[in-house]
Amino acid sequence: MPSESATGGCPETILFTRGLTKQFGGLTAVKDLELSIRKREILSLIGPNGAGKTTVFNLITGFYRPEEGEIVFKGKKITGRKPHQIALSGMSRTFQNTRLFTEMTCLENIMAGLHGRSSAGPGRSPPGLWFGGGTNRPRRPGQGPQRGPEDPGRLLGRFGP
Repeated sequence: MPSESATGGCPETILFTRGLTKQFGGLTAVKDLELSIRKREILSLIGPNGAGKTTVFNLITGFYRPEEGEIVFKGKKITGRKPHQIALSGMSRTFQNTRLFTEMTCLENIMAGLHGRSSAGPGRSPPGLWFGGGTNRPRRPGQGPQRGPEDPGRLLGRFGP
């Protein structure tokens, strides 16, 4: 079980920051931020333009490094880690630019989004997705084929061509 200091004082805490500060030249965008988010909790960060909301997300997800403070996710310090390292630990972000890869199909766009979450390797489906055919469906030792999630192509077909 993680220590109390590694969970922000609450064992249900999944993300917390302590003393988080970010400056850009002479401008302090975020100063001494204390944030604690528990499992299954939904919160919002609100404020006017220029208040530092995006900077907070960029700090937490590793796009910016703080001048001071710490960030802890799932009981592990992630302060200073790179975005891809944080994403592999289970946290990532989206950007306000929602344009997809227009030359790709909807399914290909979804597969591109799953790229960092897959350990399957080239030509194989990511864990939890089955793209048809019997060759890459997971099997458990001593058992027949394991029932996998529904084929994403068929699911997408429900929404039109």
